[in-house]
Amino acid sequence: MSYWKKILIFSLIPITFLLVLEMTARQIYPAHSDLPLKYACFEKKADETVCLITGHSHAEKGIDPSQLNIPSFNLAYSAQDLYYTRQTIKKYLPKLEKVKLIVLAIDPFIFRYDEQNSSPYFVKDYFFSLGIWPRRGFDFQFWLNASVFWLNRGRFFNDLIDRDIEKKEIRVYKREQAPTSGGEGQYLMDDGQRLAIGIMNASELKRDAEATLKRILQHSDRKIISKNFSFLQQLIQSASGKNIRVIMIYMPVCQYYNEMIPEEVRKESDMLIKKLLASEKNVEFYDFSDYFKGRNEYFFNADHLNNQGAKVFSRMVGTTVLKNR
Repeated sequence: MSYWKKILIFSLIPITFLLVLEMTARQIYPAHSDLPLKYACFEKKADETVCLITGHSHAEKGIDPSQLNIPSFNLAYSAQDLYYTRQTIKKYLPKLEKVKLIVLAIDPFIFRYDEQNSSPYFVKDYFFSLGIWPRRGFDFQFWLNASVFWLNRGRFFNDLIDRDIEKKEIRVYKREQAPTSGGEGQYLMDDGQRLAIGIMNASELKRDAEATLKRILQHSDRKIISKNFSFLQQLIQSASGKNIRVIMIYMPVCQYYNEMIPEEVRKESDMLIKKLLASEKNVEFYDFSDYFKGRNEYFFNADHLNNQGAKVFSRMVGTTVLKNR
């Protein structure tokens, strides 16, 4: 047997083994997130939507469209950075005939954040479901995170041994079916909100704030500030071109999280927001980060509202910020 044939045969063994692992993993776990389901819901309601909510998970969990008093859809998604926010708006903007308002959740870290670097597991779904190209191209990490086995490698073999395991169901709940208490967890609604049922006590919120900010700061990248600023500027300009007003907001976070944000990051973000407000039309900004200071019962974790907090906050936004729009 020739040298190259031996190489080929021995190469096929690990490749075959990995393919078997991947095929088995796809029998146990979903092959994608619920992002395609969210956009399927949106496409059914896009024609009637007047207010579009977008941004990251702070808005996805924290803004309840049913409380805004105008036809609204929550298109925000977990870990979404300014690149994917801009790209999703760019994709759908030509079809949004009735949209007059875009509520965009940002935070002091948003200008330093790259989803493909810190939360890469959703990036493949933007490409395969929406046709949005990865921010940094099809690098090795992109293809690695396209593997269901790789994403679940930490629990795969234990789950494989557990014969009672059922494939996790990905579903959407109608608003009238929304759980109100008990059943702690997260539920995707057909109006786009991710209902978060649960609560933390003060010590749990402090620990979660420390852990969350440590993780965020590890992936904070000052080199991409200018690029992210440009993405946000382009989003505002494209919306303004269709006479759509962009309302940027800092969502409520618990007081422990808010107090731990480095002053340097806060000042940097404030400066960039002031620059945007001075240079762009049809844009405004509201800082609600300490709106629920001392009200721990409204938080799912350190930087996300639970279902009760989202309802109270959204009613306020609907009757003040969005009133008479």
